[in-house]
Amino acid sequence: MATTQFTVYSSNDPYAPLLTGQVGSLINLFDKCLVNGYGSKLPAGWLKPIVNDNTAGVACWQQPSGSGFVMCVNDNAPTSSAGALEAWFNGLETIIGLTASLTGIGSGYGQFPAAGQTCPAGTAGPQSGSFVIRKTNSLDAISHTWLMFADDRTIYFFTQPDTAGIYGSYFFGDIFSFKPTHDTYKCFIHGRTQCGKATTAAFLDCGDLMTYPINSSFYTATSQPQYFLARSFAGGISSVYAALIGDIGKSTLNVTLNNQNGASAVNPPTSPFYGSLLCANPTDNSLYMSPISVSEPSPGILRGRMRGMYHLCHPIANFGDGQIISGGNEYAGKTFMCVKEGHNGGMWVIEISNTVECNA
Repeated sequence: MATTQFTVYSSNDPYAPLLTGQVGSLINLFDKCLVNGYGSKLPAGWLKPIVNDNTAGVACWQQPSGSGFVMCVNDNAPTSSAGALEAWFNGLETIIGLTASLTGIGSGYGQFPAAGQTCPAGTAGPQSGSFVIRKTNSLDAISHTWLMFADDRTIYFFTQPDTAGIYGSYFFGDIFSFKPTHDTYKCFIHGRTQCGKATTAAFLDCGDLMTYPINSSFYTATSQPQYFLARSFAGGISSVYAALIGDIGKSTLNVTLNNQNGASAVNPPTSPFYGSLLCANPTDNSLYMSPISVSEPSPGILRGRMRGMYHLCHPIANFGDGQIISGGNEYAGKTFMCVKEGHNGGMWVIEISNTVECNA
C-alpha cells in the first residue's frame, strides 16, 4: 500500500504566518504552508493554478496528487455580520477563474458543496455552497492559535478563534477510497455551515462528531451537513454529503427515536469522537483506537476512511493537546498526535509518521 506523511504546521513554529482578523491573513497562511514554506518548514507542495486575486481577496490551491481538485478561499470579509473574522471556502473539480460572489468562490466545473447544499432555506449560512472558516473573534492584528496537517493530497486545518482552547475544524482533500478501481471523486470537504454566529454554539463546528446515517433524509432536509464528497462512488452529477463513523460501540453514542415504535430519528444519532473505555484498558494495559469510516447518504454504503485520522476510544480527559502516542500491535510503527478539544467535547487523533495510507 502506498503511504505518505503529513507535515505538521503550527502557529507555534518559528516564523509561522499569523492568523488574524484582517483580510487576507488566511490566504497568506495557506500560501506559506501549501506552496512557499516558512522558516525550516517545507511546503506541502500544492499548486497555484491561478495567481491570487488581491483585489477580490480570493485565492485557490490545487492538489498535486490524488484527485487533483482545487480549494478556493474568499478571505475578503465575505460575511457582512462578521467581516474579516471569517472566510468562505469550497472545492472545484476544474477551475477557470477566480470570483467572489454568492454563486460560489472561483468559476469552473464541479463545485462542492453544490449551491444550496450547505444550509437549508431560512438559515443564516451562505447559500452558495461554500463553507465558513472562523479565523478569529477579534477584528485586529493579534494572531490566534492554528494547526495544520498536510501532505500532497489532504489538509486538516484547526483554529482557535479565542483563548477558550476550543478548536474549529476544516478539512479538504482525499479520503482513502475502498473503490477497487480509480475513484476520481474521492475528494472531501468539511467546514462550518453558518456565518456570523457565536463560535460557542455546538452545532456550528461539528468536526469532532461521528454521525451514523440511519435516516439519510434527515441530513438533506432538516439538518446542516458539515461533510461532503465531490461526487458519489458511482460518479453522479453533484456532490453528496458524507457521514463519519468511528467505533460506535466504544463511544458514548445514543440514538433517540420518535416513539416506542422507532419510526424515525428525532435527532441524527451523533456523538463526539470521545470514548468510554478505561484508560488504559486494564486487561491488557492498552489504548484502543479506530479508523474513521466515511459513508454516503444511503445507509450501508461505506466509501472509504479518513486518511490518518482516528477515533481514540477513551475519555479525552486522559490526554493533552499535542500529546504524542506511539502505536503497538496492528498500529506498530505508527505515531499519532492528539488535537484536543472540539466544540462538542471530542478530539481528533492524527497520524504523523510516514505511514498515512493513500490510493496510488
